[in-house]
Amino acid sequence: MTEFLGTDGGQIAYEVTGLTAAAEEVVAARPELAWDLVADVTRVGGWSPECIRAAWLGEPARPQPGARFTGHNRFRMASSMR
Repeated sequence: MTEFLGTDGGQIAYEVTGLTAAAEEVVAARPELAWDLVADVTRVGGWSPECIRAAWLGEPARPQPGARFTGHNRFRMASSMR
């Protein structure tokens, strides 16, 4: 079961919607290569049917605690997420 955690460790998505989700994929690749592909948000637009592009906001422009990014979806939602 996948839970979306808040900054205080709370289960935000579960508490708000009551829904949970889980996904798993086995990939025949070195962990470092797989990490480089999935952790680079600028690549998401190349394989997502929804997200058309994403970009890092400021420094550090890489995945690490405190890093931020913005994403742009094909279909606008009523609210925006960052």
